Amino acid sequence: MRDLREHCRKIGQFPASYPQREKLGAGIRAMVHRRYLLFYREINAQVRIERIVHGARRLEDLGLL
Repeated sequence: MRDLREHCRKIGQFPASYPQREKLGAGIRAMVHRRYLLFYREINAQVRIERIVHGARRLEDLGLL
């Protein structure tokens, strides 16, 4: 958990550094960390972590695609 929190802080510092995933929704970006995908969006200069998903999960099964 500590490691994931640290990566969330990195997203907060450099939110535009990670690719957009417009198929998942307007403004959604994704960061890969080890076995996890961190989905987030920037709203009014703030970053909101929308979801953290294990990389083995099918995004289609989660209703994300």
